[in-house]
Amino acid sequence: MRKECEASLKPGQAALIVRYGNTTRKFHPLAGDLVVLGRAPSCDITVVSHEVAPIHCILRRGRDGWRLRDCSGGRNATRLNGRQIHEEALRDTDVLQIGAFSFEMRLPSARVTPLLGSTPVVDDHVAARLKHLRRSRRNLVRLALLLRRRVRKANPLPPTLAELEQQAQCLRDLQRDYEARINEQQERLSELEKAERELCDEREAFERECLERRIQLEQAEQELAHRQAAPTAERDRTRQASVRERLAEFSRLKQEIAGSSPSAPGEMLRSDIVMVMDPVQ
Repeated sequence: MRKECEASLKPGQAALIVRYGNTTRKFHPLAGDLVVLGRAPSCDITVVSHEVAPIHCILRRGRDGWRLRDCSGGRNATRLNGRQIHEEALRDTDVLQIGAFSFEMRLPSARVTPLLGSTPVVDDHVAARLKHLRRSRRNLVRLALLLRRRVRKANPLPPTLAELEQQAQCLRDLQRDYEARINEQQERLSELEKAERELCDEREAFERECLERRIQLEQAEQELAHRQAAPTAERDRTRQASVRERLAEFSRLKQEIAGSSPSAPGEMLRSDIVMVMDPVQ
């Protein structure tokens, strides 16, 4: 198939040869200095696939040869020889991958030398038309890039799988931190409840001890009052008993005096009365 493509191409002409993908043409000659590949119908090489951007990449020919520039900027970026690139120089037999399509670069180094004395005949109208088309193509590419940047700013691309995994890891870390803090707060709450129960128990014990001390104090006061009142009553009883004894003795002496001689009854009677009236003596 490659030989058939090379046979159908002009000598020294650059081209893209389709290696994988469902396309109507198996090779695309690179006639101009700027070739646009993408899903849009206005592209030079239209590749219909949902993985291909409207303007996916640009092939540009300069003084140092052909260069490839990626314009997709998404997850399905342009790949050159299996590597994802932004802008890279092209060589012959390089493999260009756009979405599910694969192309091989045909960049022959040999150039056809024109015959001596022969000059290419180009119509002025055709040359002006080609110049106008190239300028219009450049303007279209600039406009497409500007619109793409505006759309990207207005509607940012969805996060990639790596970004989603990173966000999920951050959420898992936050969840672990939250669970650790919850466990710490529960432990502190348990310690506070335990301390509160101990404080309540100590308060009840203190109140019981205060009540017992108050009862003991009242009992001690009553016992002290009883002890203070006991000697007075005992002294009163002792004094009353002494008075009764003195009175009994006074009666006995009176009887004795009445039965004996009345020689000095006045003095004996006075001394006995004094002893009865002052029993402590």
